[in-house]
Amino acid sequence: MAVLMLTKDAIKLTLSAMSVLVQSENALNVGVLVYPRSSMMAVASALDPMRAANRISGRNLFNWKLVTYNNLAARLTCGVDLYPDEDISRLDGGDLLIVISGFKHEVYGSPESRRRLIELADNYRLLCAVDSAPWILARCGLLESRYVTTHWEDIDEFSHQFPKVNVKRDRFVIDNDIVSCGGASPTLDFMLELIRVRYGLPLSMDVAGVFIYSNDLKSSSPQHQVSLEMLKDVEPRVASAIRLMEDTIEEPLALDQIAAKVTLSLRQLENIFSKTLNTTPGVYYRHLRLLNAHRLVLDTDLNMREITVRTGFGSLSAFSRAFKKQYGVAPKQLRQARMAQ
Repeated sequence: MAVLMLTKDAIKLTLSAMSVLVQSENALNVGVLVYPRSSMMAVASALDPMRAANRISGRNLFNWKLVTYNNLAARLTCGVDLYPDEDISRLDGGDLLIVISGFKHEVYGSPESRRRLIELADNYRLLCAVDSAPWILARCGLLESRYVTTHWEDIDEFSHQFPKVNVKRDRFVIDNDIVSCGGASPTLDFMLELIRVRYGLPLSMDVAGVFIYSNDLKSSSPQHQVSLEMLKDVEPRVASAIRLMEDTIEEPLALDQIAAKVTLSLRQLENIFSKTLNTTPGVYYRHLRLLNAHRLVLDTDLNMREITVRTGFGSLSAFSRAFKKQYGVAPKQLRQARMAQ
């Protein structure tokens, strides 16, 4: 069973960050703060490794309490209501605070909720921000000059809004007493690494085995818009070409340039795309750009001209036509429908 292994730089950061969480049999006291519109997978990736570690070891290696920012049930993106174990004001601190957020994180930033989170963070020795939670922490002023990641969908906009934060595209990042995870799967990566550091590699491997989980990615492996691991054994050259496409959304490369960078001719690139994905490189490239545009229309307040630039279209009219062809509705109409909800 493969367990996540960190790079040398990440190991140094890990040792620094977890100096208070070094190998020990003592239980860790964990607070888990979940905001509405979080992903159930992100919540499960934080909670279930702790549950499995307790069950496998036969001891309470982790004690946790789940809270919400307003002490009401947090409705997750799948429609499930998650009820808190405790009033947030009664959390008395501990070793690790995990903050999990998802969509609409901007609506949970009242001065009172920020003050409460800052006070709460002060009472924990290690702070972990999952998915979009770095946005909430950044608005509290907790991430200035830190190395941080967030979900790949939000990385560019996060960098624009918080220029004093050092943003990385890694799966998860550890900077002293701040951990940030790009989403559900990186959160599981981090929890397995935490178990390894705290309780040893054998237990970490056992917990990974419970979830039939095998991952040879590093913590510093970049996040991708689509899951490329599925292509790794099928056609790695297609995966390499898609990585280039993802990295050049704003300034698209010519297809012959992409082919050359993966040591293929344009005809060869077209053939392997057709055989592997049943499409052409050009159509797939445009699909990625429009997928990114769709997210920007729905999840940001950027105007359509800015979205046009960020997704590599030559004109607003060309962008609108391509968007409507793929999604059946003009981008402005989709934005208006979202705002009316």
